Amino acid sequence: MKSARHEKIIELIQEYDIDTQEELAARLNEAGFKVTQATVSRDIRALKLMKVAGKDGKSRYAILTEPSAELGDKYTRILQDTLTSLDVGQNMLVIRTVEWLWGWRLRWMP
Repeated sequence: MKSARHEKIIELIQEYDIDTQEELAARLNEAGFKVTQATVSRDIRALKLMKVAGKDGKSRYAILTEPSAELGDKYTRILQDTLTSLDVGQNMLVIRTVEWLWGWRLRWMP
């Protein structure tokens, strides 16, 4: 039952822009899955769903995909090339980079 429900959740978030757990629960109930908000919350965690900005700027649930190794390598290289120091102060992290980075638009960011 859980795997069928998970498949239906994936189908629903791909078909509709679902932005709340309540909306997802309602759509699941319409599809014949009797669920509570707590069940939907656990399913969202199990499926590693996250909220992303939709085409209209409104947030919606989406499947969290694993980042590619190539992207990880790119970030590692950029940090190695630009990071000069890290300092911790209470609940803040201070990141110092090379001076020229401040004027550069970070085009490599997704």
